[in-house]
Amino acid sequence: MKKKISLLIGIVLLFIGTSCDENVLTVQNQNQYTEDTYFASAPQFNEAVVATYSCLLHKGLYSRDYYFLFDLLGNDTKNNTFLLGDLAQLQDYSYGSSNGPLTDLWRSLYQIVLRSNLILRKAATWEPSLQEDIDKKVQYLAEARFLRGYAYFQLVTLWGRVPLTLEDEPDASVDKADQK
Repeated sequence: MKKKISLLIGIVLLFIGTSCDENVLTVQNQNQYTEDTYFASAPQFNEAVVATYSCLLHKGLYSRDYYFLFDLLGNDTKNNTFLLGDLAQLQDYSYGSSNGPLTDLWRSLYQIVLRSNLILRKAATWEPSLQEDIDKKVQYLAEARFLRGYAYFQLVTLWGRVPLTLEDEPDASVDKADQK
């Protein structure tokens, strides 16, 4: 019995002595993209531009809410049924800054701005070698600038003076007046 116990203790000590190294536990996933490794080719910039266009279908914009929101605000809808919650506030103009559909619209427009700024910043460091890729870079930059301009046009039209974020750096979104 003592031999079995000492053998078992020996096996446990052997496993403890040859256990995993800390480096084995910190293996990075080679398939995971980071901001530094993703933006390296024309197809990846194309995907980023398409992702920026996809914000137009987010909640608050053209998926449904945009038209419905402005029909209610413009009094273009007939109120055949009772509206509840946020929609009733839009119908009778009693909404505030926490209104759900308006908050979704604001958030979606600023997502377009954020993604456009990221594309513009990353494309500034991308130096394609093929003429075809150079032409695509010009196109992607133009599309990103257009989408950012469109989002700011909507924001200024709806809310007036809004925070202007032309870079996607964390410090760039802070208004200078708030720092005083």
